Amino acid sequence: MSTPSPAEIAYMEAHPHDSKVANLVACGAVTLGIAYIAVILRIVARTKTAFRMGADDYLIILALPIFTVFFAFLCLTCHYGMGKHIIYVTSTKGLIVSMTVVEVLYNVNIMWIKASILVLYVRIFPVRKFQMWTWVMMGVNVAYNITFLICSIAQCLPIESRWDTSIPSVCLDYYAVVVASGVVNIVTDVIILAMPIPLIHQLHIPGRKKHMLSAVFATGAVACFISIARCIEASALGSADSTWDQVSALYVTSLEISVGIVSACVPTYRPLISKVSEKIMRTNAGTIRPTDHYQLSATGKNAGNRYFANGWSKTEGSIQSNLPDDSSAKGITISRDYHVIAE
Repeated sequence: MSTPSPAEIAYMEAHPHDSKVANLVACGAVTLGIAYIAVILRIVARTKTAFRMGADDYLIILALPIFTVFFAFLCLTCHYGMGKHIIYVTSTKGLIVSMTVVEVLYNVNIMWIKASILVLYVRIFPVRKFQMWTWVMMGVNVAYNITFLICSIAQCLPIESRWDTSIPSVCLDYYAVVVASGVVNIVTDVIILAMPIPLIHQLHIPGRKKHMLSAVFATGAVACFISIARCIEASALGSADSTWDQVSALYVTSLEISVGIVSACVPTYRPLISKVSEKIMRTNAGTIRPTDHYQLSATGKNAGNRYFANGWSKTEGSIQSNLPDDSSAKGITISRDYHVIAE
């Protein structure tokens, strides 16, 4: 991180009320709320249908408290000066420690989300070779996230030197670490998204359904684009006003976790969507449903009025048809009036 120039310091002093705190907290709250809704819908999809809860469900459920703690520490960084110009930081140590926790929890969240997706694959696709590669990807996922987690904690050694510049230290190029983390995230995202597509296309279902299933599993592609955006925003790490310029990267970080959780949940919604769709169809069909009675009147050989205990509602009127009778009653016309009485 570079030092602000006198001109930059003068600008900061002239703008003491500049703040992105409200936007940062709002972004974190909204993305967290979306994640909770996604997981709740997943639980409903499991409990209200024949599908039982599995390890993949419990993994994504555990991602929620991790994301919640992430949000709490994100708010704490704002307390110490994040979202304001760097000269208004109230505690350098407090800011660095809370930001380190945010970075660690980001890696834990990403690891947890991808683990949930991979365990879901194992559950859905009982193909031995596919499952073997799924577990290999699981190992890669855990290994690289733990590696970057350690790098987040040990950016400088000794750790105290990060806030006490009087202590001699050896530091990593943390910008390079963040970019490397983003690149690995993108590559693993693409691999995980592509894994089930060949198996989906081998299913004996109509082509349209295959494409729909592929699209459902590919919703995680959004997370790939967000990871790319995070790599771009990482350039703010070297800024002279990092507490102001890094806010965009934190927006993207919160969004990436939230979208990851949603993407992990979407493939489980199909039973719930089917059930809701059936209910809607039944409701729509119910707009034309039996009422207490309707009247049939006929004129002809067996003329008379008949009343039935069921008919149609939401419609009122009569239908008349003149039908030629069979040869035994040649020349006789039957006229039927259908009176449909609305409720």
